[in-house]
Amino acid sequence: MGDEEAIRSRWTTLNNLHHEIEERLERRLQASIGISTREFLALAYLQRSRGSTAQLLWLREVASAVSLSQSATSRLIKRLEERGLLSRVTAPHDARAVEARLNQKASILLDRGGLVFDETLREAIDILRHLPVNLQLVRYLEEDRPQ
Repeated sequence: MGDEEAIRSRWTTLNNLHHEIEERLERRLQASIGISTREFLALAYLQRSRGSTAQLLWLREVASAVSLSQSATSRLIKRLEERGLLSRVTAPHDARAVEARLNQKASILLDRGGLVFDETLREAIDILRHLPVNLQLVRYLEEDRPQ
């Protein structure tokens, strides 16, 4: 197998693993707390980057954090607001920016969802150990993992 083929093969393996893990996360988060992986990641990003205070938030930042377009992210933020997980006000000088504040309901979901998210990732990594995948990938995923 040539270098290009090997790289392509490793990329395909990585992409398939990512897809499998993402599907597991989606199913578990939906079943346990009723939100999608992208919604969970957006709330987690807002919590990490903004805390509980309302601050100016650029949609491109959230879009990048959750791997969505700005328009899809705008719809996601609107859904989160409609579900009562955050409040937002569009910045008067630029519609791409909003002031967002997570509420107690979002914090509870993040706490519960964080446990599900972490458990699902741990299970996926444990499964990877028994598959014919690049062990460097498994080691990388386990770096700085609490024992």
